[in-house]
Amino acid sequence: MDALAHPGYDPVSTIGGRTDKGAVGHGRQIAIYCRPEPEVHFATHELGPVFSPLAGEIAAWYPDHVELVGGPGADLPGRRRIAVTADDVVVVEWTVTAEATDLELAWTVTGDGRSSKAWRGEVDPSAQTTETVGQHEVLLHDRLVYPDVLAGGLIEAFGSSTAPVARSVDEPGRYALHYEARVPAGETRRFLMAAAFATERTAAIERLAGVLSSEDPIEQNRADWRRFYQDEIPRFACSNQRWNELWAFRWFLLRLSTAGGDLGLFRYPIVLEGRDAYQTYCCFSAPFMALDLNWSVDSKQGAGHWANMAHCTYEDGRFPWYTAPNTNHVPLHHASATGASFLQHAAWQHYLIHGDLDPIREVYPAFSRNLRWWLRERDPEGTGLYRIDHLLETGMDDLARGEAPILAVDATSYLHANALALSGMARALGRAEEAIAWEAVAERSRDALRERCWDEEAQFFWDRSAKDQAPLKVMTIAGFYPFFADAAGAEQMGIFKHLFDPNRFEAPAPIPALALSEPGFDPESFWMGPSWPAATCHVLEGFARATKRYDRAQLPRAAELLERCIGVFFTPEVDFYERYQPLTGRGLSRFRDYMHSWWIDIMIRHVAGLTPREDGALEVDPLPLGLDWFALENAPYRGQRIDIVWQRPDRDPVFPERAPGLTVLIDGARVLTSLELERLVQAH
Repeated sequence: MDALAHPGYDPVSTIGGRTDKGAVGHGRQIAIYCRPEPEVHFATHELGPVFSPLAGEIAAWYPDHVELVGGPGADLPGRRRIAVTADDVVVVEWTVTAEATDLELAWTVTGDGRSSKAWRGEVDPSAQTTETVGQHEVLLHDRLVYPDVLAGGLIEAFGSSTAPVARSVDEPGRYALHYEARVPAGETRRFLMAAAFATERTAAIERLAGVLSSEDPIEQNRADWRRFYQDEIPRFACSNQRWNELWAFRWFLLRLSTAGGDLGLFRYPIVLEGRDAYQTYCCFSAPFMALDLNWSVDSKQGAGHWANMAHCTYEDGRFPWYTAPNTNHVPLHHASATGASFLQHAAWQHYLIHGDLDPIREVYPAFSRNLRWWLRERDPEGTGLYRIDHLLETGMDDLARGEAPILAVDATSYLHANALALSGMARALGRAEEAIAWEAVAERSRDALRERCWDEEAQFFWDRSAKDQAPLKVMTIAGFYPFFADAAGAEQMGIFKHLFDPNRFEAPAPIPALALSEPGFDPESFWMGPSWPAATCHVLEGFARATKRYDRAQLPRAAELLERCIGVFFTPEVDFYERYQPLTGRGLSRFRDYMHSWWIDIMIRHVAGLTPREDGALEVDPLPLGLDWFALENAPYRGQRIDIVWQRPDRDPVFPERAPGLTVLIDGARVLTSLELERLVQAH
């Protein structure tokens, strides 16, 4: 079976052709935004307008390149294709055709690095120099880029396959390259311009020369991206084209937003919260991206994102809220400089998928210290409920939950999940006594949530005031989180009636952070009503898992909710805004490439149904989404490759070589089949 043969699969084409996107990268340090005022980012550092051919209007965007028209001074007629290579070289292919008469061209490439600054940093142009090199090139030496990490600063090399007629480097931090060329009538000429970025002078010059002498660097880059989609991640396609787009675009953003790897505190490659906003590694959001990255075919690629936190942790065990390559003391609005994070849970999910103990062994000490900090500082009496002193400590900045400090349902849910994860890690590592101790910590939180936060009459989990222990009866989305963390049970399933109540959480663009019935509800006021993809994922995952475990009669409702939640991202084409107006679906943030959620993991678990288990058994349990067909291929599971194919028996087969119904294969061999879309299990 070859799902790639289906015309709906090719991700590069599936999501390409848009005229509203300009982001290009290759999963290294450099990412660019082509637009009338372009941006060039090196990890969390914005370099400024250092390469003028990136300015223009978007003619077409694809994951591997963007096509521009127009440009500085309108001296670049025709179209340009722009890509970022695997070596962090920005390459511009400009093709010009002369029609009836010869075409005389004159253009100038300029760069200005004087606005170079770190994320949340200040501009300081005093540490830049510019020089000419060889016959064609210009170097810009930016010593503002992580000076305490990169001893020699960042080297930026600029040049073209055409020799310039003049070069200007008179002012530090600025340069200009002037070109002239003639295109005879009836002929086409291709010009390459490039900018290479490296931490060593020789490397920058060599990378620039390599691209400029390459036969077709744009096509090579496209081949690299197709290889990424085909070999480095699972392949997914289904009869719902919009879901194919979401899958392909989410993986594009995961790669675009990757930075680090032997770069100061970014010891491993990590995914930033965003590339054009919130360019940082955040302990709160890191597990969101980790859940998706865990499904990378190479287990090391998935593990690096969460394993990196062990190298950023403060000595007392706190995870830093924000980390950049050069510091984990980014200015914040809350004194603890930390937050509740389910990163331990995300790491444990990686183990359940890959069965790889090495990264677990590496992080277990640091991840254990982190939970001990929460036990020591935020639950010193051992009640099982954890205190937060600022609402930002669980990411819901100004949600009306009552005056802090509060005993928070979401923080307690996270730390319950983390204790279960650490118990599993300890068990896998042969630390039996520690496994029992962590399990006891988890049970204490589970019991506290059910006995002290659950309101049987209201059928809801309430936060409590840390001052007088009174329940804070504000109906927020955090009340559903115990199901995400496996801390709630069948007795609390009544909470989900609120999810489908139009006076509470039922909304056209689900799921609002605050119930519509609350006096403070405002659909456009940050946390006081908008739908946040991050919070939505918690509830969606919790409800889907709970219906499968406790009430399978509600599986169609879980499927309906999943379909509606995915629909939010199409405005009208797929994007990831920070938050959405729940009554209209309108995106409410300026930026649209925000990583603050997880969807690959949800689609694998609940569309294809692949459910990792601690015992290593193969379980497939898809939601009844009404799809005519779907195919998940190349999904990693315990060192094997899993393929799952569904074809409705009453429809013409999409894959004639496969039987109708549900088919599950391990390394190409069929192991499970059913004519129904149902739960299947093969014992380990």
